[in-house]
Amino acid sequence: MAEATDVLARRCLRRYGFRIEYPVVTGGVVSELRELDESLFIPEKQARKHGFSRLPEKPGKTTAKKHRRSGHLSREEVIDMLTVLNGTPPLDGRAKDKPASPTAVERFEGKNLPRHGCRGEASEKLSAGMRLPVRGQSPGGELDAVNYVQGLRRQASERLENDHRVKKVTEQWKRCFKEKTGLSYPNPYAAARDPRWIEDDKASSEEISAAVAHTRCQLRLNYLGVVESLMAAYEKRAETQNKTDLQSVDRFFDARIKRSERMVRQAN
Repeated sequence: MAEATDVLARRCLRRYGFRIEYPVVTGGVVSELRELDESLFIPEKQARKHGFSRLPEKPGKTTAKKHRRSGHLSREEVIDMLTVLNGTPPLDGRAKDKPASPTAVERFEGKNLPRHGCRGEASEKLSAGMRLPVRGQSPGGELDAVNYVQGLRRQASERLENDHRVKKVTEQWKRCFKEKTGLSYPNPYAAARDPRWIEDDKASSEEISAAVAHTRCQLRLNYLGVVESLMAAYEKRAETQNKTDLQSVDRFFDARIKRSERMVRQAN
């Protein structure tokens, strides 16, 4: 869906004079959630070498920022392009006919802009003719549907945090980790995300020791086995209680993905 949104958004940008050859819409909530989950448990071999977070960049990986540097646009042109893409006011630049409202730019170079910019127009086109599963204001209904499911996931997480079995295994992990390192954190998430671990380019000996202990204590107590099985149970309960609405969300995204796949194939 991100690829198809990018195809449509760049077509929209061309109407306003921006011929962009690199992706302007990338990523997605699924990859963000996967990265978040993978940050909790670190294999010991990786922990010994990189601590909590320092993995070498994969060869050939190119960031959006690097793409932008190679795009032959001036700073003002990039600001204007982002304004047209997102429908938000620029910091400066040449956006024309700026309305009194500080929350949106409605026209650019004498042409009306889509209500939510080219990104919003693209999202609406991907959902055109589909029944939206959740009421809301997001263009194309995608974000509303995602937020609905994420809301159910948050509710399950809150119930999980209050489960006595999770509290017990977390206390056991805290004792194990403190015995090995002398450090105290409320849970493994907090230990892995301590800001000091990202201050230096290279993992310190203290960070490596903490990362190894972080992993060993989880394995000793089957921490993730306990937490993930209980989370699955709470999510299953939420799924059962909201079955009809979730089936509507499922059908919506199935249809959207099929349309996206066709669009990406045609563009290539």
